[in-house]
Amino acid sequence: MALTASIDVDSVNAMVGAIRRARLVVADGNVPRPTLERIVRLCDSYNVQFAFEPTTDHRYHTAPACSYTCASAYVRAGSIF
Repeated sequence: MALTASIDVDSVNAMVGAIRRARLVVADGNVPRPTLERIVRLCDSYNVQFAFEPTTDHRYHTAPACSYTCASAYVRAGSIF
């Protein structure tokens, strides 16, 4: 958990090119909220699909929202919702 918690917005900003070229970006629920929001904004900007693995039911209900251009999926208990 400490590793994913250490991923900050600057780390994501350094990966903009990779996100732009991606077909899907998957984020773990332990990534800090500002970092998740940056990832979602980038996915929205580049029309990249986004999936969020919430790790707990609490995080499942607090997942970042995507606009209509960002096809989101929430992975829970081995299923995609």
